[in-house]
Amino acid sequence: MLSKIIRNEAVIKDTFAFVNQLRSLPKSASKYKMVSFNISSLYTNIPLNETIEIILKYLYDENTPRPSMDRKDFKKLLEFTTKNSHFLFDGKMYDQIDGVSMGSPLSPLPAEIFLQGFEKKHLELFDLMGIGYWKRYVDDTFVLLDPKADPDDVCNRLSLCHPSIKFTVDKENLESNSIPFLDALV
Repeated sequence: MLSKIIRNEAVIKDTFAFVNQLRSLPKSASKYKMVSFNISSLYTNIPLNETIEIILKYLYDENTPRPSMDRKDFKKLLEFTTKNSHFLFDGKMYDQIDGVSMGSPLSPLPAEIFLQGFEKKHLELFDLMGIGYWKRYVDDTFVLLDPKADPDDVCNRLSLCHPSIKFTVDKENLESNSIPFLDALV
């Protein structure tokens, strides 16, 4: 049911799909700067309450047919499966209060759902920042940036979009006009 939420043209399936997408770009794309914005500690910083609301909004307000389970019950189920994370560290038991567990098979799904909500919400802002092309694989993005835009400034502005999400930036090597992304040197 939740996997239906994941539909985003900005998401990269794998290196092969990414390289094929790059090959289909117009020659005019070569005027842009290549940068990669990376999200720091994605899984442990996912805001669970917000992510649960994104899920509920999609399933109960935007999607037809709606799930047969009552919205309140489904919310409780989501909270139980994501918020009841405990872990043992240095002989002490801890409760994880936000974010998703890095080792859980469930973790990639709420992380992806939150990031798609983040991207959808800030798409117009991306244009204003000079982002001409944005593709993401989990927590790493490949971006074509307007040549006049400062990558560090854009990184700082992206980090201000949400209090839980912080970005770092890797810039194109100016000598080789390349940047590593996934398993490719672009």
